[in-house]
Amino acid sequence: MNKIKILLPLLIILTSTFAGWYYFSNINKSQNREKSFSEQRSKVEEDPQTEVSPPSEDTSNDQPKDQYSAKALITFVSGHGDSVVIRTLIEDASSGNCSIKFTKAGQPSVEQTVPLALVNNYYACQGFNVPRTQFSVGGEWSFSIKFSGEGKLAQSETRKVVID
Repeated sequence: MNKIKILLPLLIILTSTFAGWYYFSNINKSQNREKSFSEQRSKVEEDPQTEVSPPSEDTSNDQPKDQYSAKALITFVSGHGDSVVIRTLIEDASSGNCSIKFTKAGQPSVEQTVPLALVNNYYACQGFNVPRTQFSVGGEWSFSIKFSGEGKLAQSETRKVVID
């Protein structure tokens, strides 16, 4: 009986401590993920050395903006070398798929789909590395990225990349 009087309060204290630690560590992870996404967005929009220009104000997507419950932000674009490389962050989602579609007048379109992945403290399309050989010709191509997952949708603005 004496052991129970000692062990019971210890067990209650340990359980409470663990529950508090678990709760606060998950809040911090969520806040860090939101902060990282905001920092990445700021770098893209403010850094003139970045290969990506800030998103244009053109919001003429096929669907109204309020149908999109997640956000897609293109953070890197390169058409040099053996692959066309595009990087995109997705805000307000943690699982799903990202699809990219490249178009150029008079040429067949090029498409690729990749899963969403946790990268450090934010979620991103796992990486679009499209082999240069999939493009019928070089030059300027338009592209946009669509995300779907968890019942959420996102679509990036239409961007351009010059493929060498």
